[in-house]
Amino acid sequence: MTIFMMGLSGSITDGIAFGIFAFVIGKIVTKKSNEISLIVWALAVIFFVYFVLNEMIKNGIIFS
Repeated sequence: MTIFMMGLSGSITDGIAFGIFAFVIGKIVTKKSNEISLIVWALAVIFFVYFVLNEMIKNGIIFS
């Protein structure tokens, strides 16, 4: 799924982020969130902040 999203989005970063988000969401939905390592949680948070800030910059909310 990650490789598919890399091709679809045209960005390696976006594809990897999608894969991490899908993994975390899948584990949460199946009630196995205790199996997610601290590193994966940290990556999910970092990618989330990256996407939020990226959209804020694109829309001129910050750094306009």
